[in-house]
Amino acid sequence: LEPAGEFVDLLEAYDDAVDDYRAGRKAAKEARKRLESRLEELREVADMADADLDADLDRLRGPIDSYDEAVMEAFREFFNSASAREVFGFLDRADATPFVDVDVPPTDLAEYVETHAAGEEPPATLLEYADYTNSKLDHYVDDPGALRTAVAVHRTYLERLDGEPLTLDWPPKPGDELAYEIDELVPLVGRIADDDAVATLRSVRELARTDEYERLRRAAEVRHALDDGDLALIERGEADERLAEAERTRSIVGDVLSETERE
Repeated sequence: LEPAGEFVDLLEAYDDAVDDYRAGRKAAKEARKRLESRLEELREVADMADADLDADLDRLRGPIDSYDEAVMEAFREFFNSASAREVFGFLDRADATPFVDVDVPPTDLAEYVETHAAGEEPPATLLEYADYTNSKLDHYVDDPGALRTAVAVHRTYLERLDGEPLTLDWPPKPGDELAYEIDELVPLVGRIADDDAVATLRSVRELARTDEYERLRRAAEVRHALDDGDLALIERGEADERLAEAERTRSIVGDVLSETERE
């Protein structure tokens, strides 16, 4: 029986070898997929190597952050103090501009605000009214049921209203597009914010029209898109070299998989 036993041992060793082979190829294929994904990232990094990462982004980020903070606060105050009719009118006007994307009031809510005396109250106050009991609400509005139907149903809409549609993106848009957007924002923002916020907005527009702007925007775009490791590759001038190395590695992995393929 010894010769038969040797064959059994060989068959078991063969099965183990086949299992190891299959596991090895599976691991190699998964590694190749990860490498291909990394290659796409490295190509993007190499394409961004033209960015001037030494550019002083504070010249651009500073006024944009300052304006964004100011307009968000201005809208909060507007929402809490201006009448709902005035706020909804502002939103309708903003919606008519291509670059300002606001959520206009639902039709039934807009009709309620327009036709009932409660529409003279700020939206924040209408939200408070919606929490009152009917007996308490009788002292504040002429038709508690209409208020509940119009306001309570659209509580989420009112609670989500903020100044975000009036803010500027980061990274910022291309110069011409940003200048057009600010052209539309200036008259809107001037209705709710102070002169300093409008002046800051105009200063960003002036910068967007300079030759330096695209260099700053490109640097902002790259810094926003890449992590510290990929930024370091650009800073050291190694992006193209790392890409070439990864392509060579992928080629070797592909060759090994082709040479070790079995039927």
